[in-house]
Amino acid sequence: MRQEANGLYTLLSHSLPRMGRVSGWPVFRSICGWLRHTWDNVDLPVRTTLHGFNVLVNPGNIYCFIVHDCPQFNAPLVQLVHEMGKVKKRPLMFVDVGAGIGDTVLLVKERCPGAVEQFFCFEGDDTFFTLLRENMKQFSDVSVTKTMLAREASRVRSLVKHHPGTAAAIGDDWVNAVPLDSVPLPATATIDILKVDVDGFDGEVLAGATETILRCHPAIIFEWHPKLILATRSDLFCGFETLAECGYSRFVWFNNIGTFSHFTGVSNRETLQKMTDLLLAINYRRDEHFDVIALHSESEIDEIALAVMNYARAWGEKK
Repeated sequence: MRQEANGLYTLLSHSLPRMGRVSGWPVFRSICGWLRHTWDNVDLPVRTTLHGFNVLVNPGNIYCFIVHDCPQFNAPLVQLVHEMGKVKKRPLMFVDVGAGIGDTVLLVKERCPGAVEQFFCFEGDDTFFTLLRENMKQFSDVSVTKTMLAREASRVRSLVKHHPGTAAAIGDDWVNAVPLDSVPLPATATIDILKVDVDGFDGEVLAGATETILRCHPAIIFEWHPKLILATRSDLFCGFETLAECGYSRFVWFNNIGTFSHFTGVSNRETLQKMTDLLLAINYRRDEHFDVIALHSESEIDEIALAVMNYARAWGEKK
């Protein structure tokens, strides 16, 4: 493992999120600004505590700030794991596409302890994968794979970090990609939850996972971000069309800070186009997009319980 940043940055990772309330005060504004600049310009990974685990984060990554300022961030995912556990009555199999540094695994382990039997993590970015592999060494129930996933074995645009915490397939270079269906998983693994968060490439990943989806009927949570979908030159609607063809007819929509938005059935292009136009019109404000939970028509998961998020909210309120 390469050298880590010194302890100053670990201190900043713990202290900066707690300075939000005073950062607007004139006497502290300059100090907070300088400290944030210092954090943003660190050039080595920082060791810190995230979701109760000792891990490394990449330079400038603001995930620790987000979860401090917004305790309900990723609450839909937490609630989904909880609801699926109630239905299956056993530990779950979880596939994480776009695993980053492993923050989803850490989140689930903290907020739904014991709920998942095995995590299968996929990450295509070199920097994130190096940290993912290092961070997941402490767990015997997590496997990590470095690969780009797409609808078919092909060459796709390379990943570029459009901010320090995430990357999108918008590069000028071309790299190899494979469909999820071609990735060997244990023959006995029945995937219960499929999480896809790949910054605009989610539909392409889903289109390459149809065999897995048809076999397992997992609950699926994915990001729908029209601005990034267009940036990756992908089809705005192929994710929904793929899922409809696989028997998914129930969709629960959440905004990008984790609050419920609305329900839909099988979405048609006209409705999705209106939502696309809306998001593109307001995107300059806070990078608005949706996280969508897709349920197979035969799923026993309660959509109302997903929307209300009592379990996830109760955990956030305890913090």
